[in-house]
Amino acid sequence: KLDDGGGNIAYISDDTSTWYYTTQDSNTALGYQAGYSMINGNNSVFVGDGAGALIVDGTRNTFLGSLAGDVNIHGTQNSAVGRNALGSNFGSLNVALGWEAGREILGSRQTFIGSGAGTNNQFGQGDTAVGYLSLYLQEPANSGTGAISAFASCGADCITVTTDNVPADGAEIIITDTTNYNGVWTVSTPTANTFDIVNVTFTDFTADDATGNWYLPTLTGNTALGYETGYYNSTGASSTYIGYRA
Repeated sequence: KLDDGGGNIAYISDDTSTWYYTTQDSNTALGYQAGYSMINGNNSVFVGDGAGALIVDGTRNTFLGSLAGDVNIHGTQNSAVGRNALGSNFGSLNVALGWEAGREILGSRQTFIGSGAGTNNQFGQGDTAVGYLSLYLQEPANSGTGAISAFASCGADCITVTTDNVPADGAEIIITDTTNYNGVWTVSTPTANTFDIVNVTFTDFTADDATGNWYLPTLTGNTALGYETGYYNSTGASSTYIGYRA
């Protein structure tokens, strides 16, 4: 057990070198590499091998289960219970309960309950699925995208992104395929070929990754209740599925 006196507690079973000790408050980690990369986050709980392993500055997250929330670097207010629940997820305000529930979703504001529920729902938003494999492999198209060619500092807690297609001011976008900036961000101060992402609390500027992509998620708003409901619903939106394989 490690306790820094500031409310951060880590329980380590075998290798103390795996704990990247946080400088912030009120975090609890239990398991090999749980919360391993945490630097600036607070009020989070990580239980299970690799739970929240790559999170850097996300706050108020609860990840319970091996690899739960493993690559959610900057997300906030997520709750995941189950092995690999919300695995490979970048967003915020998501809830996943069950084995691999919500795995490989990139967006935010999703609720998935049941083993495999919502798996691979990459660009959806506002979906609710309850039941084994409900809304499984829903793969809605993005609502906009652009290639990123550069990152630069624009001051404290601000990064300028250069792209071939600029999203609208205030848009919530998903950045992927970078080393340091994968996550869900809000667009600010767009110009002809740049936009800013602000409140980058983990650092003012890390590096010019010089590559990556941004995507605008799609408000799909589907509801599925039952065994394999909405299974392979790849393009539907604002739909309701109730009953066995509906």
